Amino acid sequence: MCLCLLQYLWSFVVFLGKLSDKLMIRMFGKRPNGRSPDGKKLEKQTFVVFDPTLTGMQGYNTFRIPAVVSFHKWIFAFCEGRRDTHKDFGSIDIILRRAQISGKDKTLKWDKDLIVVAEATKNYRFMNPCPVIDKDGNILIVYASFPLNELEKDLIVGKTCDQQLFCRKSEDNGATWQDPIDMTYIFKEFIPEPLIYAPGPGHCILAKSGRIILSGNVQYKKKLRRLTAFLSKHLAPFYGSIGKTCIIFSDDGGKTWKAGTEVESATYKPFRIPGYIKHVHGNESQVAEISDNEFYLNSRTKEPTKNRQSVVINSSGNVLKPAELTDLYEPSKIPRLISMFIPNFLQCGGCEGSVLNLVPEGYSDCQLLIFSNPANKRSRKNLSVRVSKDRGRKWSEPLTLHSGPAAYSDLVTVTNFGDEGEEKETQIGCLYECGERGEYEASRIVLDLFSEKELKECKFKDDEKMHRTPSNQPLL
Repeated sequence: MCLCLLQYLWSFVVFLGKLSDKLMIRMFGKRPNGRSPDGKKLEKQTFVVFDPTLTGMQGYNTFRIPAVVSFHKWIFAFCEGRRDTHKDFGSIDIILRRAQISGKDKTLKWDKDLIVVAEATKNYRFMNPCPVIDKDGNILIVYASFPLNELEKDLIVGKTCDQQLFCRKSEDNGATWQDPIDMTYIFKEFIPEPLIYAPGPGHCILAKSGRIILSGNVQYKKKLRRLTAFLSKHLAPFYGSIGKTCIIFSDDGGKTWKAGTEVESATYKPFRIPGYIKHVHGNESQVAEISDNEFYLNSRTKEPTKNRQSVVINSSGNVLKPAELTDLYEPSKIPRLISMFIPNFLQCGGCEGSVLNLVPEGYSDCQLLIFSNPANKRSRKNLSVRVSKDRGRKWSEPLTLHSGPAAYSDLVTVTNFGDEGEEKETQIGCLYECGERGEYEASRIVLDLFSEKELKECKFKDDEKMHRTPSNQPLL
């Protein structure tokens, strides 16, 4: 009875938020502060990669959690193929669709058939694909398995970690895959051992040193008194657990893996009470290399009223610059002002985002960071990219890829080669979930390709464009 009343209360709060938006637009002709207008749209090519209406894909209800990597003339798009429902349980496979860049116009020719990398069993589903191209041009993919019909919030209530972690390798551009390597032993390297470890999701990276680095997050359960534990179990998301971002890494091409140091989450003061602070609890994350042995880790948080978290670490996960909140906002689902008065167990916001480093043509000793997520403070919509030219300290205004409903995404650089094998042009690809009426309604995942030259249109809050600098004047 109590849970039903709470659900009705939650629905009423969401209704009030939507109603307030409409009233603001009708009365004042503008959006309220909690909503974000669409940014300038990029010139791009769009390819529908996964869609249940396409031939050979009708066996799936929904496609979610995109991940993408590229090598030479190949693009490898991965995702979760969910057979029963769009939700995070049931029969879920890890699937791959490949494309080749061909012809003078550099068009993409997509395989008609899907390749099932990991097929769900009677007891377990497979989730969170995290691919990378190793130093020899082979594809590695890390993914997790969870009990078929249990959600993460159900697993955190347990006493032990009930999941597995695997790595598979392909030496023929994804056509066939070697037997999976069981990486579950790595959970023992975290102290204390977590009840949930979630890789990525999205691509992992090959560092300049040759080390493969994969970001992720762990969930620990607090030690609670009996009454508090009962309330948390039935009301609080993730059992009121502690969330931290982390990395794992491999120095032998994915044969063996080690756990890096977990990152202490950023803090904030919700009220002006001396000594009272709250942790935002890091969640889904991605990592990008910004210099030798320095890596930028950007993550979603479990706090719906706050922006995303970032931290600078080394290749072992040790913190070089403490975690802090960024100016990258996230969908909160409810008005931020109202959320201050809503109990934590009714709050659930945020969304996964992707981060990528790029050395643009015409720059010298310069790296840009590119970020993608739904650039809206309320809803999962307006999938956009933003750019940072100062290692993630300040971000540009969003450039829109899809103004409608959208959710998870993954970024990749795609190099077009000439007939003789020489590099011609570098494009940026974004593989993301999108729909028209809802982010999962169309159940499709698309790939947008755009030139890195489009990024010069990025504007920062001071309204200055990201002008190119001479090669002898580094941007950073």
